Amino acid sequence: LLLACRDKIFQTILHSQLIITPGTAAFNAWVETPIPVYTKFYFFDMLNPSELFHNHEKPILEEKGPYTFREVEKKVNLVWHDDGTVSYKRVKFWYFERDKS
Repeated sequence: LLLACRDKIFQTILHSQLIITPGTAAFNAWVETPIPVYTKFYFFDMLNPSELFHNHEKPILEEKGPYTFREVEKKVNLVWHDDGTVSYKRVKFWYFERDKS
């Protein structure tokens, strides 16, 4: 009897934490990812373009960067369906992180 009750309690707690319904921690983490995602970009400036094109010299490149952006992804226009599924549109925003660049 104790084992059956323990399993039922475990299943109830698990179900309450994993089902994506508004107001739960799982929903909040799903609708907007709490972990920051960073992307770094590097560019290269060619310092001798005319020598490269006219005299076929080896290009001299200068690295620029990194330019770091933080990505925020949100799920919007949520539509809950009778079969337990949800439809949504995913939008992304990028913010320049000057202190990481």
